[in-house]
Amino acid sequence: MSKDVTITVSMEQIKRALQKLIKSEHSKLIANVIVDNLSITDRGLSQLYNAFTGIEETCPYKIGQEILADVHALSSWRFDKPAMIEAGIIVNNKMKCGIMEIDMLKNSCLHVKYKYLRSDEGENHEQEDDTWIRLDYAHPIDELIIDELPF
Repeated sequence: MSKDVTITVSMEQIKRALQKLIKSEHSKLIANVIVDNLSITDRGLSQLYNAFTGIEETCPYKIGQEILADVHALSSWRFDKPAMIEAGIIVNNKMKCGIMEIDMLKNSCLHVKYKYLRSDEGENHEQEDDTWIRLDYAHPIDELIIDELPF
């Protein structure tokens, strides 16, 4: 079982550590700009601290891999959800997506593409779209259940 560890470090401590690494007469200014800008993101300072300690974030998925994504994380306002459920495209509020790009510096780090049904004048048309999703909205396609999935 994986456990997270929370470490409390002040922004000033991070700025001082960064300033020591920057070889410039403007190292204090540069450190302030970097830390202050990263502090307005959800994960920026955490990523910077991890980099100080040599910890690199990794992704459990690869480009080209298929995953299951939570439907609410996709551009689902276009979906004909009842038709997609009936067709087996949506199962347990998840649907299959392909990973196009991974950028671990982004909050929504997985760029995925997917097919969906859109109703137009009573007819369903297959469409394709893509979006960025967070890692916690992605799930591996478990080989034990893959035979149960109709897609």
